[in-house]
Amino acid sequence: MRTYESNEVSIKSSSEKVFRTLSDLNNLEKFMDKIPEDRRKDFSFDKDSICIHTDQMGDVSLHITEREHNKSIQFSSKESMIDFHFLVSLEEKDVSDTRAKVALSVDLNPIMASMVESPIRESLDKMADFLSTLPYDKID
Repeated sequence: MRTYESNEVSIKSSSEKVFRTLSDLNNLEKFMDKIPEDRRKDFSFDKDSICIHTDQMGDVSLHITEREHNKSIQFSSKESMIDFHFLVSLEEKDVSDTRAKVALSVDLNPIMASMVESPIRESLDKMADFLSTLPYDKID
């Protein structure tokens, strides 16, 4: 498996609040307004899993397979054409400064890996940037 990582982003909240929010996917309901309206219908989720409909790959389902309190959340593909894992890593620098990275581990042949490396990295950076914009301090 090859691993791709996002740039590190700074989140203006404690790792505890970030972890608590991201480790329960039901909290995504509170952020749906940040997703373009025409894409909202493409999401379904519960506490431990999320399904996203994509035009390229159909339904992509992820479920949380591991939670390391205030440090990381690992997601694994579920019923997907390609086996892959996402890892959200958290490192608290200060009570109001948590650094986060998003990593993707995926099993691709070398030709495919070279073709998709740039789009994957861009997508991971966008995900990390999105995580940095969420209002963690306003989530109950």
